[in-house]
Amino acid sequence: MSEYQELIKSFQKSRNYVRDFLIYGFKSRDDFSVKSGRTYDNERRRIESWLSEYIQTEYGIQGKTVSLVLDSSLLHTNPLYRVWKSRSFTANDIMLHFFFLDLFRDGASCTADELTDQIMENYGILFESQLVRKKANEYVKEGILISCRKDRRLYYSINPPLAQSIPDLLPALLRAVCFCQLAMPFGFI
Repeated sequence: MSEYQELIKSFQKSRNYVRDFLIYGFKSRDDFSVKSGRTYDNERRRIESWLSEYIQTEYGIQGKTVSLVLDSSLLHTNPLYRVWKSRSFTANDIMLHFFFLDLFRDGASCTADELTDQIMENYGILFESQLVRKKANEYVKEGILISCRKDRRLYYSINPPLAQSIPDLLPALLRAVCFCQLAMPFGFI
C-alpha cells in the first residue's frame, strides 16, 4: 500500500483515531459515530498506510473490524513513530520555537506583544502578535512555558526544567528509564 504524504497539523486528532481504531481496537464503521462514514474510511486508510504491517482485519457478525497486532519482543523500533512523523510543522512553528527558547533563556517574562517586539528587534522577523500569543499558549499547554497574570496582562516565561525542580531525583530517574527501556513489556512503545 502506498504511503500518504499528507502532513497533519493536529496531531492530537491522529492520535485519537489511532487509539480508537487500533489500540482499543475492534471498532467497526457502525461503532464510530463521532463523524461521518466517509471520515471513518479516510482516517482508516491513512492509519493503514502508516501501520500496514501491523494491521489485522477481521470479518464477523458486527462487520469488518480493524485492530493493531504486534509483538513487542520482535520490534526493533516503535511503529507508532510513523504516525508521529506525519505531524507537520510550519517554518513559523520552528522559528518561534527557537526564538522562545533564546528569549526566555535568562528567565525573563513578557507579554505576547513584548515577545513580538523582541523577535522583530533581535531577529528582524515580523510576526503578528496573535500568532505569537497562539504559539505561546500552545507551549503553556505543553508545559514548555508558564503563564501568569499581572495587572490584567498575561506574562509568559519558561517553565523551570525538571533538573532544577527535583535535582535529587534526576539520577535515579535516569537509571530507571535506562533500565526499563529494554526490560519492560512494550519498552520500545
